[in-house]
Amino acid sequence: MKTITKRTISFLIVTFISTVSYSQFKITGEIRPRMEYRHGYKTLPDTNSNNAFSVDQRTRLNFEFNKDRIGFKVSLQDVRTWGNQSQLVGNEANATSIHEAWGLIKLTDQWSFKFGRQELSYDDHRILGNVGWAQQARSHDAILFILNKEKFKLHLGGAYNQDKPSLNTTSYTVPNSYKTLQLAWAQFLLNEKMNLSLLAMGIGQQVNYTNMAGNKAHQDNYTLTAGTRFVYQAKKLGLATNIYYQLGSTNSWPANTVSAYNFDINVNY
Repeated sequence: MKTITKRTISFLIVTFISTVSYSQFKITGEIRPRMEYRHGYKTLPDTNSNNAFSVDQRTRLNFEFNKDRIGFKVSLQDVRTWGNQSQLVGNEANATSIHEAWGLIKLTDQWSFKFGRQELSYDDHRILGNVGWAQQARSHDAILFILNKEKFKLHLGGAYNQDKPSLNTTSYTVPNSYKTLQLAWAQFLLNEKMNLSLLAMGIGQQVNYTNMAGNKAHQDNYTLTAGTRFVYQAKKLGLATNIYYQLGSTNSWPANTVSAYNFDINVNY
């Protein structure tokens, strides 16, 4: 008997992108359906397992404006599985969301200030990326100071998240999200073939627990991830390497100590 341990087939049916531009104002759109056949994906199948088949779709409508030292972008996004709503839907809990909504102010020719919901993507997206392969992708509510020079780039940013405005607490309960973010990224263009980047990211996550008195309490635990990426690209030979180290405390109570590293090297010819 042949056992299928893991099999998944996923492909794009069609991606349609359209652009309308009026001087400094631009409208773009994206429709990305994706059909998937699954059997043994994420968990090993047994003899009673059935195949799974579905189609989901990401739809986006983007508005961008740039003039002189001012810019902004609003990206409306809807992600759904075909058929998850009745044909006579009234909008209920499946409303369109905001994927991006940011403003940009150019303080000088080299310095700019970006604020609002935005994608944060650096280097090979190993530490920070927009996860564009996922239909919903990823964005952050953050501020970013940007220095852009010919051979040097610097990004300094941060974020502070809350459920809603409150009068007397900073408790944060949104699942699978951080409470605070600190970011520093720099890239050096060494020459036409080589560049070096440095990245440091601090994450604060809230842990909810019950104290000795039986009352609900919370504590913020932090991790720091830092490292470097080196890229060499010649006409036929390419080399890229990452080295990252992480320390801090786990998102649990009581907290455990974090000490982890990541190293990889990629060569292509």
